[in-house]
Amino acid sequence: MGEADEMIKERNAQLDIAKGLGMTIVVLFHAQILSGVWTQFHMPLFAFLSGLLYRERYNSSLNQVCIYAKKKIKGCYVPFLIYNFAFLMLHNLLYKIHIYGELSNQKYYNRKDFVHQIVAIMTMGGGESLPGPMWYLIAMLEFTILYACIRFGINKCVTDENKANISVTIVCVCLLLLGFSTIDLPRMLNRALVLLFWYHFGYMVYIYLDSKKDIAEHKKEAAITAAFSVGVLTIGMCGGGADWPRFSWVILPAGGAGIILTLDIAQLVDKYASKLKRCFVYIGQHTMFILGTQYFAFKVGNMLQILFQGRSINWLEMYGVSEEENFGWKAIYFLCGILIPLTIIKGKDALTRRMKMRKYDDKEQSKNI
Repeated sequence: MGEADEMIKERNAQLDIAKGLGMTIVVLFHAQILSGVWTQFHMPLFAFLSGLLYRERYNSSLNQVCIYAKKKIKGCYVPFLIYNFAFLMLHNLLYKIHIYGELSNQKYYNRKDFVHQIVAIMTMGGGESLPGPMWYLIAMLEFTILYACIRFGINKCVTDENKANISVTIVCVCLLLLGFSTIDLPRMLNRALVLLFWYHFGYMVYIYLDSKKDIAEHKKEAAITAAFSVGVLTIGMCGGGADWPRFSWVILPAGGAGIILTLDIAQLVDKYASKLKRCFVYIGQHTMFILGTQYFAFKVGNMLQILFQGRSINWLEMYGVSEEENFGWKAIYFLCGILIPLTIIKGKDALTRRMKMRKYDDKEQSKNI
């Protein structure tokens, strides 16, 4: 394997680690653990990481834009449908066993309700509550396709690469301000326009910054940027200024600070913590499943509180984690939200391997007969 291949492999590992860190942050945020910190950058982080993977060939022609759009429909819209329809089919069963109920503002669906939900899911106008975090897929579908269209249109008018990138930046900033405005756009478009800026930021970092820089050879610089990032995030949290996606004076620097800090930590984990690396890479490779099932996994935390705190069975109906919970229970909810989906994935993989081995053994036995 050549030096270039090793470098690509290292960058891909660091990207998976960063995605794993990001998904861990999302679950921490939903478990109400230091949510004032994570709210400043947890969603911009994922848009930025996606932007690092964008390539100019996606908008090289109208046909390529259409191919890219189809790819994003398959990667965003289809999973959104699958997870929401899966929980929709189970809705009334979940209501009967108190997973859904009055505490989560849910009701028993009649035929009309099912039809309404099917239309809402198909048109990306709503969905079931338990896979609620998958709203991000709606926004991602919108800002990725919109970005390819913007770049295609500007490249048709501006031939110079740097001028084209400046023009795209101006458009993205204007759309960012529209997303932050009081204009209520449909189908997550407000959030999509905010995330579009961070998606573009990720692509600009890929184009212009020296990706070969090794954090081990720039420890002083890394320490300074990390300290600066922590300071900005602390200001945002203590000042109550940054609460994504609402605009404030600190939301943009806080978003950038959180992204820089996450990337620095990903590089450190990649180089110096092999066990943590394997853990975060695995989480990063299964973000979709964790995103869609973490709130369902939180129900195990509800069950534990019913068992050990003597709460009513109706406590199962509670959606998410209450801010009033003590830190110990929040930590339990977090562990449920991250470990139960991973355990399900591990179990599925083990079962798949076992079935393949059995099929192989049966095939070998049939050859020997």
